[in-house]
Amino acid sequence: MNQLRYIYDVYFGKNDKMRVPMDLAELQQILESIELGTTHGFMSFLTDVYKHYEITRYYFLERTYRKPSDFFNFTSLIQGAKLKTLNNADYLIDSYVDNERIQKLLAFQMLYIGINPKRGPSLCSIIPMIEMMFGVHFIKGGMYGMTQGLADLNKDLGVDIHLNSTIDEIIIDPKYKRADGIKVNGLVHRFDKVLCTADFPYAAERLMPAHAPIKKYKPHKIEQLDYSCSAFLMYVGIDKDVTNEMMLHNVIFSQHFRRNIDEIFGGKFSEDPSIYIYVPAVGNRNLAPEG
Repeated sequence: MNQLRYIYDVYFGKNDKMRVPMDLAELQQILESIELGTTHGFMSFLTDVYKHYEITRYYFLERTYRKPSDFFNFTSLIQGAKLKTLNNADYLIDSYVDNERIQKLLAFQMLYIGINPKRGPSLCSIIPMIEMMFGVHFIKGGMYGMTQGLADLNKDLGVDIHLNSTIDEIIIDPKYKRADGIKVNGLVHRFDKVLCTADFPYAAERLMPAHAPIKKYKPHKIEQLDYSCSAFLMYVGIDKDVTNEMMLHNVIFSQHFRRNIDEIFGGKFSEDPSIYIYVPAVGNRNLAPEG
């Protein structure tokens, strides 16, 4: 796994491209070329959001919640208040930087997790901070290489991986109300623990038996859930080498970015969408062989 020197190229318009480096000194020069004095707000944003990240990591993410008091306690209340989660991500970003292009640079990452920057909590601003302070890496072999690596690691640990297997049902013990098996291709297999990583609405509707302890998630309730946005994906092969012109990750912003966000979450097809282009051959030419 290799760390990228440049995180991505962002296109704000025709002939208006910004190559975002990992090196903060180099990034500072680029920011100042966009607008003098903007570096202070940008770096203050990264510093303050990093502090929020440390609070979140230590007091919330790396804790095991076995009983209500593990979460609902005085320490969690005090530390949680420091995160200012009542503010949305847009509000937080705009309070540090005024330049519209730099605001876009810090806001679009919310779409990674399907969240509207106008509605998502300010805590989601951790994402651009992590990119710029911890870096972005390329996995040898692309995302498939990560899948292969995880499979190899599990096999080394003695895990049996069954492919081409249809999960018919998660078996729930009717007495203890806990998952203790799965039905696969019509056969029941029992386990000490069952971990389901399918989308929750699908699992609740298709995999859980009627006596599963999820009464509040009946079909009519699931239909009313507010889902995050989706993306339209195209896998494209071209007869031209663009590895000297583009980065591994490339973002082309809509000319009306905030309106584009409103259209995405308002269920309206945008005539001027923002586009993300991934060029894996920049990291590994073998992923796009000639021919």
